[in-house]
Amino acid sequence: VNVVENGGLWQSVQKWSAWSALPGASYAFSASCPGNVAGCLRLSTSPAARSYAISPNFSLQGGVEYRLSFS
Repeated sequence: VNVVENGGLWQSVQKWSAWSALPGASYAFSASCPGNVAGCLRLSTSPAARSYAISPNFSLQGGVEYRLSFS
């Protein structure tokens, strides 16, 4: 079960955002990602910028095991 809204990034990066310590970071949806036919979020930035992709808020329940994965 995907608890992150639009966590599969099926057709857009709607509800996602990005943060960067330096200006110039950008993010966009890409349909041509290796191993992912649905699409992905492509974050473009400099290595020194410490940039992050930020998912929409989501709720977790106590006592439940969750697995987070990135590909």
